[in-house]
Amino acid sequence: MEGRIYAINPQERIVAIETELHGFTIVELQGPFDVKVGDEVQWDSDLELGLQPFVNLGTRKSMDVLIRSHMVSRSSVRLFMGVLP
Repeated sequence: MEGRIYAINPQERIVAIETELHGFTIVELQGPFDVKVGDEVQWDSDLELGLQPFVNLGTRKSMDVLIRSHMVSRSSVRLFMGVLP
């Protein structure tokens, strides 16, 4: 699966990734991270949850992320990111 980083909550280490097929995917970064809004990223599974390797296609750096949710609507991204409406 591929997507573009839409939003980052650095305090909570939560990232929202916009995908073409499944709305948004929400991941939790597990270690040091080198991503920013707008980066293109890729991971192995379309709909599996849990720990997965994640590649920043711009820098070609790999990191582990915990996939928390798939098929999240744009309106629900704010809730995952800890932003009040």
